[in-house]
Amino acid sequence: MKKVKKTKKKLVDKWGKKKIFIYDIKPYNHECIIVINGQMKDVVKYLKKAKVISTFGRDLIKEIENNYDEKYSDIIKEGNGRLYFEDETGYILLVNHSNSWLKTTSNVSHEANHLSHYILRNAGIELNQDTEEAYTYLQAQILKDILNEMY
Repeated sequence: MKKVKKTKKKLVDKWGKKKIFIYDIKPYNHECIIVINGQMKDVVKYLKKAKVISTFGRDLIKEIENNYDEKYSDIIKEGNGRLYFEDETGYILLVNHSNSWLKTTSNVSHEANHLSHYILRNAGIELNQDTEEAYTYLQAQILKDILNEMY
């Protein structure tokens, strides 16, 4: 019984909370800034607060600030997500909780699919019958890791 209560409390504690973290996608040498229940403005705040900021981070802040109205002002609503990519080694993924676990998981799976395609395509791995396992394993790992942060 105690484990069930702790699990439910953990779920309630994380549900709808904003969280931003850098997700290192190994072995492909890619990074993704994951934003849960946030917006692009939160990415800029996060990067500016970072003690050590890479050239990619500085360039990304400039890109977002200079092109915010044109490219990044979309409000990511409840239960939605969006993947932004700026170069071949870095991405930004925004996902928000939905009103149900099933809708949230479906949304995160959708965005994880996009992310796995971008990463593997940039790694020179074309999707075909011989490589589809690489795509599905990467998508499953991304999905698992993001959902673990969300729940």
